[in-house]
Amino acid sequence: DQGIEVITVCPAPAKSRFWDADPALREWVQAYEEKGGLYKLIEPKDIAKRVLKASRKYKREIFVPRWWWLISFLQVFSHRMVGKLLIKVEESKKKIYNKKNRD
Repeated sequence: DQGIEVITVCPAPAKSRFWDADPALREWVQAYEEKGGLYKLIEPKDIAKRVLKASRKYKREIFVPRWWWLISFLQVFSHRMVGKLLIKVEESKKKIYNKKNRD
């Protein structure tokens, strides 16, 4: 044990010079922010505050803003739902195939 703690930080897109590196990135940011509502770039200082707070509480993972965790949840949920749907489709194909072979 080396006493090293790691925090996984999952931030929404943040305001930084990164987006200025390429015209395509600037266009993406503009389109992202034009959606309005929850679609806005967050301040780097807000990310830093959350990381500092999480480190004091020995958190393993944080999302900035907090509601950002919904995205990963919805991705997992949608993958499971699609997987179950594909399994049902394959099972119905097998039933149809087996029925045709019996007749």
